[in-house]
Amino acid sequence: MGCVAAVIAGSPERPHFAGKPYIRDAPQTKQATSDDFRQLLAERQPKAREILKWRGRDVSWLTTYRNGSSTPGIGVLEDCNEFYLTLPDNLCVPLEHALISHDRMHDRLLLEIQSPLWQS
Repeated sequence: MGCVAAVIAGSPERPHFAGKPYIRDAPQTKQATSDDFRQLLAERQPKAREILKWRGRDVSWLTTYRNGSSTPGIGVLEDCNEFYLTLPDNLCVPLEHALISHDRMHDRLLLEIQSPLWQS
């Protein structure tokens, strides 16, 4: 008796669904774009979901370095996914290096960024 095995490689476009994904846009339902779908997946994580509420808006950040010094910043939050957030000038910060807080003086999101070890 013979045996046949089929190995099917995983897809980088997963997860897959039987049908197309849809989202609500005010009073209508529309087909989700790949960016919409990527955002929906990122929003499964509470930290990314909260940061994404500020996409396209001014946020404050404070980068703290190993030596104890810190550098403040203000600018438009460009994007966030389940792995990193993007600030102006294509500054990408891993989510595990960012703590969420609130800038009370300006009533906006404050990201407390712990600098990676290779910076000083």
